[in-house]
Amino acid sequence: MTNQINHNLAINNLPSHKPRDIWWRSWSNQAAVAAILRENPASLEPEVLLIKRTEHPHDRWSGHMAFPGGRRDREDDGVYTTAIRELKEEVGLDIHAFGRDYGKLSDIMAQPRRLLSRPLIVSPFIFWLDNEPPAYDPDPQEVAEMVWVPLPYLANSENRESMKWSKGKINLTLPCYRYQSHLIWGLTLRMLDEMMAVIQTQN
Repeated sequence: MTNQINHNLAINNLPSHKPRDIWWRSWSNQAAVAAILRENPASLEPEVLLIKRTEHPHDRWSGHMAFPGGRRDREDDGVYTTAIRELKEEVGLDIHAFGRDYGKLSDIMAQPRRLLSRPLIVSPFIFWLDNEPPAYDPDPQEVAEMVWVPLPYLANSENRESMKWSKGKINLTLPCYRYQSHLIWGLTLRMLDEMMAVIQTQN
């Protein structure tokens, strides 16, 4: 696949994508994330926003690169509302004031933290940032850093690497990207892979 990714290609493919939804999501623990795309003001290349999560001893994704997002609150009408709310709370972005809906990716299941506990289903939503907000206001309790990753970087297979992951007696070799000093892997990588596959379908 070519590394040339443009705005028009994303417009053509992403909104028409038919994601795989997990039908029993309402009986599980639920979360949602927001994948924000924009055109870089200098390079004019499309890029996606990731955050480095602030390190907390009780956060299973502490310090990881991720999309803005979190667990669904009881007050949320649905997981779409969760994604919008978490985006505003974590990075200070009201996406409906500066951007628009761009579609959805497939639900993804995270492994439960404890045996026999309910799994966590994460629903990723995509948005395009039409206008840059005057400023972002990341919550330091949630966000250590905001990082815009160019889509052509993700489209280049030569940038794909592998990493060692261990937990207890389990040792695995997993795929990843190392963008600048940031390690992108796990659930975030799986969501990025689906997004990039959709964008590049007709490229």
